[in-house]
Amino acid sequence: QAEDGIRDYKVTGVQTCALPICEVIKHFEARDWLTLASMVEKESSHFDDQRQIARVFLNRLALGMRLQSDPTVIYALGSEFDGDLTRRDLKVDAPHNTYRHKGLPPGPICNPGRQAIEAVFRPADGDWLYFVGRGDGTSQFSKTLREHNRAVRKYQLGVETDQDRG
Repeated sequence: QAEDGIRDYKVTGVQTCALPICEVIKHFEARDWLTLASMVEKESSHFDDQRQIARVFLNRLALGMRLQSDPTVIYALGSEFDGDLTRRDLKVDAPHNTYRHKGLPPGPICNPGRQAIEAVFRPADGDWLYFVGRGDGTSQFSKTLREHNRAVRKYQLGVETDQDRG
């Protein structure tokens, strides 16, 4: 039955979706939708953020960008993950590492919840390409790498320059 819902979405969604995202999702199988939803699930538990994160991933897929999702690296590391994701970890050669491999990982990284599944079928409208956790469970979304780097400095490194404020 879930397969039918996904198929129905693909038929109606592809007819109305924005290009070039349309070109990406028309080839999605049920497993791809669940894989994407699993990544969204691990990135945030806030529904509004999940919808924006789904949009970021779809935008990146449409542009041929790597998804660069930390939870996929954590999944790839398995029991070797010590709670602190490092630059070295991002280089691990594993199929699920979306920092090294373009496209979706080969399968889900968790069982996504209903909200995450809904988020991938009804992503927010926007042209964001980046996001970073704010430290309070929500995310900051950016359209450019420059904006993203500014947000990383502020929310991850705790550094905000006068230039960042201006």
